[in-house]
This record gives sequence, C-alpha cells and structure tokens, in this order.
Amino acid sequence: MICASGTFQGLFLSFHHVNGYSITKAFCIAFVMTFFSVFDVPVFWPILLFYWLMLFILTMKRQILHMIKYKYVPFSFGKQVYLDPYFLCERQTGYSLSYFFLCCG
Repeated sequence: MICASGTFQGLFLSFHHVNGYSITKAFCIAFVMTFFSVFDVPVFWPILLFYWLMLFILTMKRQILHMIKYKYVPFSFGKQVYLDPYFLCERQTGYSLSYFFLCCG
C-alpha cells in the first residue's frame, strides 16, 4: 500500500524483524541438531583455531589499521604521560596559574 507521502507501508517487514526471526530460526535448528548423533562431527582443534584467527583478522583488519595509523597503544605502559601545567604551578607555589595571570597581567 502506498500512503499519501508516496512511501511504501505494510509491504515489507523491517530489517530488524526479519534479521531477528532468522537468528531465532537458526538457533532452534542448531539446538535440535545437537540431539542427533549424525550431526556430531569431530573437529581437529588446530584447524578450528586457524579458522577463528582468520575470521578475527578479517573482521578486525580495519580497526587494527586505524590503531596503527594513529599510533594507538591499548596498554598503559606504552603511553606517553602528559603533565598538567596548572597542577604543577599550584603544587610548587601554592597559587593557581590564574592568580599569576591576574596579578602579573
């Protein structure tokens, strides 16, 4: 049905509704398959590990390249520490930096 604004309404399900239904259906099928020994396939763990690593690398490639480009280090021991000049001024003299700007112009 086309409404007055010229857009389609009621003909198509939303993407999230269809996607949610497909996920539920896949889960139910996989759950039922666990009860039958026909589907009990042995898996060689090094192949499974290699498969997982390849999926991880392919999906994280863009994020990893972005982190390398901007020199992002996710660990704290490799990060540069910046000192706050306001904190240093207060600590050394007991006065804030704004006090010096007000007095000394």
